[in-house]
Amino acid sequence: MCHNTTSFYIQPNGKPAFLLCAKCNESMPIETLQLTPELQQKWLFWKRDHENWLDSKTGTMIHGGEHLEKQYHQRGQELTKELNQAANGRYTLEFKQSYKYMD
Repeated sequence: MCHNTTSFYIQPNGKPAFLLCAKCNESMPIETLQLTPELQQKWLFWKRDHENWLDSKTGTMIHGGEHLEKQYHQRGQELTKELNQAANGRYTLEFKQSYKYMD
């Protein structure tokens, strides 16, 4: 671990880690960002919805799933902007969307 505390990626990728160090790509705990309770709640709600466009039994896209996936990534981009504003220069975040299930 490089102990970077200023530059991160938010990358939904199906793994527990959604916050990654921009230098070494290591998983970082969300507590690293020192979020307000309101932002922590937004983060958890957003993270909870990851892959809700998939059938949990088959892993295939549900009807209308493309729309849900696009909405999810839009919300991720908006949350990233909000987190960057709240950071007030203490750190920077970049959202890296991955349309894992889309053609």
